[in-house]
Amino acid sequence: MQGLIPVMKALFMVVTSFFVLFCVTKTESKGLKQFGRIIAFTLWIIAAYLIILGLYARITGIPCKHGGLSFRKMHHGKMIHR
Repeated sequence: MQGLIPVMKALFMVVTSFFVLFCVTKTESKGLKQFGRIIAFTLWIIAAYLIILGLYARITGIPCKHGGLSFRKMHHGKMIHR
């Protein structure tokens, strides 16, 4: 399970970027096309970072953070609910 959450987030980013690029092809405004391409490129950079983060977490065994909670703490029952 370690490293899977960042990869799923990266997949969401890539799908969103392709949707942005699809919408950009339908517009006629040159400025809006450039802005859409910049957004798509930024999403690709973030997706690449998340994939690298997921691989690093998988290789080193460091638990992934999701919502500020560690999966390792959740599985060992050491969570403190306030």
